[in-house]
Amino acid sequence: MPMKQSIRRSVLWAAYGDALGFITEMCNESRLLRRTRGKSRVTELIPWFRKIGGEFGIYVELPMGCYSDDTQLRLATSRSIRGDGSFDVETFSKIEIPVWLSYALGAGVSTKLAAQSLKKSQVQWNSNFFKSKYALYTDSGGNGAAMRIQPHVWCAPQDKGETGVLRDVIRNTVTTHGHARALIGAAFHALVLHKAILTTSVPGPSQWSYILDNLMWIPKLIQSDEELTMYWLPNWEKETKQKIEKAIEQSVEELRTDVIIAEKYLQRQTNNRSSYAQLAGRIGCLRRESAGSAPKTALLATYLSFIFQDKPHDGLVEAVNLLGSDTDTIATMAGAIMGTVSSTDPPEKVADVEYLENEANRLYELSQGNKVSTYNYPDMLYWRPPVSQIDALGQHEGKWVLQGLGEAIPTGVPIEKRNKNLIIWQWFRLNSGQTVLLSRRPKVITVAEESLPIKPVTTGVVASYKQGTNLAQKRDTRKYAYQQSGLWDKLKSADVNKKQEMTIDSAAAIAIKSRLKSSTVGSLLLQLSEQEDGTNKAIAFAEVIAKAKRARMKQKKLG
Repeated sequence: MPMKQSIRRSVLWAAYGDALGFITEMCNESRLLRRTRGKSRVTELIPWFRKIGGEFGIYVELPMGCYSDDTQLRLATSRSIRGDGSFDVETFSKIEIPVWLSYALGAGVSTKLAAQSLKKSQVQWNSNFFKSKYALYTDSGGNGAAMRIQPHVWCAPQDKGETGVLRDVIRNTVTTHGHARALIGAAFHALVLHKAILTTSVPGPSQWSYILDNLMWIPKLIQSDEELTMYWLPNWEKETKQKIEKAIEQSVEELRTDVIIAEKYLQRQTNNRSSYAQLAGRIGCLRRESAGSAPKTALLATYLSFIFQDKPHDGLVEAVNLLGSDTDTIATMAGAIMGTVSSTDPPEKVADVEYLENEANRLYELSQGNKVSTYNYPDMLYWRPPVSQIDALGQHEGKWVLQGLGEAIPTGVPIEKRNKNLIIWQWFRLNSGQTVLLSRRPKVITVAEESLPIKPVTTGVVASYKQGTNLAQKRDTRKYAYQQSGLWDKLKSADVNKKQEMTIDSAAAIAIKSRLKSSTVGSLLLQLSEQEDGTNKAIAFAEVIAKAKRARMKQKKLG
């Protein structure tokens, strides 16, 4: 099968599995009957009912083909892959993930807490060590990352080795999940999908052990990433009181034990349906405490894909009707794998299918080494995520906009919901083509220019820029464009406020990103010393930099 078609169908079947499995997610038999108005088994896409938005949300009919957070976060990942194929982890972690909270359909506790934490100015993608009574970053080993990493595989050039694919998968994962199991589950799924695309066949048991062995390279990959080595790794090992090599080894061996069990079920299977259900029960995927485990979910999706690779729809139907399992995530991951070898499209169209196909084509072009368009985002220097998800939607110059992502066109009628206060819900379509359900206050807020994607520089501005004699203007087209629009003074004021808010963590992140450039470190040290309690902040910052420097020296010595 041509690679372009393989990636396209992988994208479509992944979304289709999600849409089917979303209907049965977290369901028992009675709840399924209520959601579907009497259906005890799901075999096709239907409109259905669910409460959205938590305690203060609404009970709403979701349209046929509506997908969950799995596909939403996969699209967020895809948008964050730039036109040159690089993964912009900054925009993913500081714009996409926090804004996603405003339109999330479903999602686990860890991912939501991670998103809330990333709203804080001092928290970066490699320092998101959140703690709460509900979840802990270093204990987060669920499949909330594994379900969204497929775009890194879809855009990978054929000559890009497995370790090359895993680098961005690791960065994506640690943004929200800190347990070794999350890394192993995401990496295992990525390598299975990668091999399926390259060989046009679903990897079988003979290849599972080979993939497991390759996962042992993850510590080396982490240690070769300067931003992870200098900040994330020492803090992770301090929090967990464990070396990364040991943690990865333990999680790989846990998965290897489950793989051996799966191989035995394959050898003696007589019925695909009972075989899958029995395996899910045996490895703990029907128990609440382990149903969402990333490695177990990745293995179940692989097992299902192998036995149903010629009948992907039948396989997904089995996945979504095994109540008590993580139906939508297993189905979406299996759909991604089976889609690579499927000779047909899904039998029904999911929501936003045109947008999904556009993204599939964009990622395919990247896999061929071609440059494509890059999504526009707000300037990271001035971006501030909305404090509350209800404030993400507003108006700018008379148009509805979603902060961070741009214009939002209403596609449904407003629905009012009153608890303590009145909240209005409504469906919107974004410029990208994605449909989202958003809430807002009755009084429409005004969204500032700096909270919206940067507009392309106009031809006139570019022409003026090329003719200009000011070297500083020539070095920074964006600054010059802002100057022409009269926005620069406002942005300079915002920059002053940002500097006043600097913390030790945010200063350390900037220093590490500069590769500990002396002038940068010195400037940051002076800025911290000028703040309240500046002496203690400067001392603490110096200690962080010293540890980062020693880690870098150790890495060079080993390497």
